[in-house]
Amino acid sequence: MKTLVLAVCLCLLFNFTHAQSNMTPGHVVTKEGDTLRGFILDRNNKWAVSSVSFSSSPTGQQRAYSLSEISSMYLQTYDARYFSRSVEIDKKPIDMTQMEGDGTRKIVTETVLLERIAGGKLDLFEYLDENGKRHFFVQKDGGKTEELPYVKYLSKNGRLVEMPFYQGTLKTLTSDCSSLDYTPSTYDAKPLKRYVTQYNECMGDSNAPKKKQKSRLIPYVMVGAAFGHGAFHGSEINTFSSSSASNGRYSNTTGFVVGAGVELASARTSNRFLPGIQVVYQATGKTSRNVTSSGSGTVYTMDFTLLHVGASLKYFLTSGKTINPYLKINFSGVSQMKTESVRTSSLSPTRVFYEPKSFGFSSSGSLGAQWKKLSLEARYQDCVLPADHTAKANFSSMDVIFSVYFSK
Repeated sequence: MKTLVLAVCLCLLFNFTHAQSNMTPGHVVTKEGDTLRGFILDRNNKWAVSSVSFSSSPTGQQRAYSLSEISSMYLQTYDARYFSRSVEIDKKPIDMTQMEGDGTRKIVTETVLLERIAGGKLDLFEYLDENGKRHFFVQKDGGKTEELPYVKYLSKNGRLVEMPFYQGTLKTLTSDCSSLDYTPSTYDAKPLKRYVTQYNECMGDSNAPKKKQKSRLIPYVMVGAAFGHGAFHGSEINTFSSSSASNGRYSNTTGFVVGAGVELASARTSNRFLPGIQVVYQATGKTSRNVTSSGSGTVYTMDFTLLHVGASLKYFLTSGKTINPYLKINFSGVSQMKTESVRTSSLSPTRVFYEPKSFGFSSSGSLGAQWKKLSLEARYQDCVLPADHTAKANFSSMDVIFSVYFSK
């Protein structure tokens, strides 16, 4: 008998202790506007309930408040805010084991607790009903709270039919923001929350929850084709005349560029401005100049292999769109890794006419467009390549560059 009494006491003690451990700090706001601070019985995110159990202390007497008596509640442990709303809700099942054979919605009116997962001019709410079906609701400017409709059913031939009516609802509600040119493709919390947050930021709503931005580095690689030409100005080696036949514009040529870089998306500045650094390897291809004098011909040929290391600044003309155009400038130091310059004449032996210095410099300007992690840009670049004597070479090119970014 003593053993039985002890077992009963232990069970009661366990149940009492377990019940108290499920009390989470928070507060309840009544319909009258009173805020009751204390502890709320934690339902482990299962809030398809008709009442909320509240106590002023973790071990105090609990009182059940019906959903018609409260306007909202806050759970401090989860930083989650719930609102009591009387809404029209579609109870049509979407689970494959319970799916129906037609698209008719089953609308009922219920008072439920909706968790707000995005707030501002447009509020987004989430609700998990007693059957495990997940619902999403929206409310704009404090108006009517309405469900984002999404219907799934099986046709007569057993095929799954999906009717994403929620996309049209969102498009109508956010039509006053021109930068939102898409709607979420999946009926899930993450894409819906991202979309509503972007809308609230577009409308400049200071009440919209802002995710704290962190500075991050965005690495990328690039490859492209270079269509350009060389030029030479000044005196050739062992020639003191600055008006030699080597001076002038050289022929067009085709080369290539490959490189890598990193851009900085700063938490302190607009993400439209992205400073960065980049390293680019460029092979220009041969560029030449033909000169005919007194019946003899002379050919001057230059071929450069260059390494550019420098700083860049990108500015996005738009943001938040599917394709975002941008402008980009770059200033670099140039190492002349390999330079070939040959003067070929029928009257004199072949010789070198240009001896480069180790370094030069380049500048460029680009117009491009970025789609997700890919970009395509057209770039004009000019390189100044000094020589060891009173001369310099130039190489100007129009480049078409494709880049891949590796940001999260």
